[in-house]
This record gives sequence, C-alpha cells and structure tokens, in this order.
Amino acid sequence: MSSLAFAQKDYSLARVNKINGKMIFYENEPVEPYDVSFTFQNDIGKENDLTQEKIMQKSMVNAGNESANQGRPFDAIIVQHTTKRDIAVIFKDKSRDNSIARVKKHDGILVFIQCEPINNYEVVDKFSHTDQIDFGRIGRLINRGHKRNLEFNGLIYSTSTHELLIRFAQ
Repeated sequence: MSSLAFAQKDYSLARVNKINGKMIFYENEPVEPYDVSFTFQNDIGKENDLTQEKIMQKSMVNAGNESANQGRPFDAIIVQHTTKRDIAVIFKDKSRDNSIARVKKHDGILVFIQCEPINNYEVVDKFSHTDQIDFGRIGRLINRGHKRNLEFNGLIYSTSTHELLIRFAQ
C-alpha cells in the first residue's frame, strides 16, 4: 500500500477573500511561493474603532498608495497584527490557485480569520458576531467551547453574522 494512503489531511488550509481584485491574507500565510514586492504601514491598533472590514480596507488602500509611490505591482497583501509593516507580494506562478492560505492555531485550535476552510466541516456552535477585531475574544470563544465540553478543532472568525466553532469531517 502506498504511503500516501496514510497521509494526514491538512485542515489548516483556507481560501482567502479579495478586495478590489487583490487577495488579502489576514493573520494567515499563502501556501504558494511568492516574492515580496514591498512593505507598507500597518494600521491595526492605531484606532479603537477599527473593525475587521475597516482594517482590510485601510490595509488595501495603504498597499495601493505604496504601490503607486514605488511603481511596484502586487497580487496580494499579508496583514499581521504583530507587525508594524505589512507585506505586498507577487506570486511566482500565476497559473496556480494562489488564494490558498495556511492558518495559525490559537490555544491548539485552528483560527480562520477572514477566510474559509477548504475542507468540509460541520458547525458545532455559533456565537454572536462583533465587528471589532479582538484577539482576546478569540481565546474567550475557544474557552467557552471547552467549558461546554464541545468537540471542535476550528473557529471561523469573520464578518459574517456569527463566529463559528467547527469540527472537520473525518
């Protein structure tokens, strides 16, 4: 039997959103190879009322301005709340599906921020959505799921009407 038959499925993969035709990797990383085109100002945490949607919009505007200033094109941006500058990238192979990202774990749970898992899943629980980006809330939602003794291995945190605790189909 082939060793591929025993390969683990990668549940950390997701498809990212686009703004103005450009992909935005929000707290996740592209899986396809890329080159850094330029860096630009990160506005996360600069204002108290920044929602996920506003952060993505402002980041895309900042990237567009920097692209025009430097005369450098870009395919996507990578936005991280822990950095002062974000990254604009150009993918090496345009014929590939470059919208696939690998998400990070928080307290052992995969967290899908502004992206959709590519693997099948079922919703285990849902919570009222807040537009404010709050990384403490992510931990609180995970803790709430554990306190309820729910079996889940992912959290979808996006601009939908609910935050979703999910379990991947095995």
